[in-house]
Amino acid sequence: MKSGTIFILGSGPGLNDVDLSLVAGKTTLAFNRSYIAWDEWGFKPTYYMAIDMRVIKASIERLKEMAASIEVACMFINAGEYQGFKTTDHLDAGANMFLLSLAPGHGFKPSWNMMKYCGDVGACSIQVAAALGYSRAVLLGTDCKWKPRPDVDKEGNEWIAQGDKDINHFRPDYYGVGQMYSDPFPDAHFASWKATIQGAGGRIEILSSTPYSRLNELVPYIELEKAVQL
Repeated sequence: MKSGTIFILGSGPGLNDVDLSLVAGKTTLAFNRSYIAWDEWGFKPTYYMAIDMRVIKASIERLKEMAASIEVACMFINAGEYQGFKTTDHLDAGANMFLLSLAPGHGFKPSWNMMKYCGDVGACSIQVAAALGYSRAVLLGTDCKWKPRPDVDKEGNEWIAQGDKDINHFRPDYYGVGQMYSDPFPDAHFASWKATIQGAGGRIEILSSTPYSRLNELVPYIELEKAVQL
């Protein structure tokens, strides 16, 4: 079991408003296509996580490379299925690979057997942090302020990027041309975070070091320079 602080590196534009050099060498958890910026950051996160099956399918070759090279201490991946694509057909649980069986709905259930999916990888990750034994999670780049994106085609609950104008992430090419991901529902993401934070109670302290994040309505804000000293 772990203790202390884990820094949750969200992928919102707010990540550009914090000095990530302050968390180099700290325990960190990052998501989805954040790996396109790891060289730029100058460090790799301690942990990596993805739960959106569309993102997992699109990133599967990179995920296999990450698992084979043990780039991060452990990867937490949704063991789900999407249009005939099964995570377990491509990835095997192992020392640095944890395949999560996720239950539907929002909330907080830090059980390896059946965590809540939450519909938001950041909110879902709080359960992982608690299950790992961390006592505090500090949120970076978790803006929770989705805006309509001009350069996507919508097919049901899917967005397919037609350009590199991703205004909802810290890089405009985060979900670049041809990338598929789930249609974001801003209020649903916020509701998911709210349910997670309320459910967590005193199990894990949650703080935000993201200026202007909508989540600052739900958790205390602390400057990152102070958070790294906790």
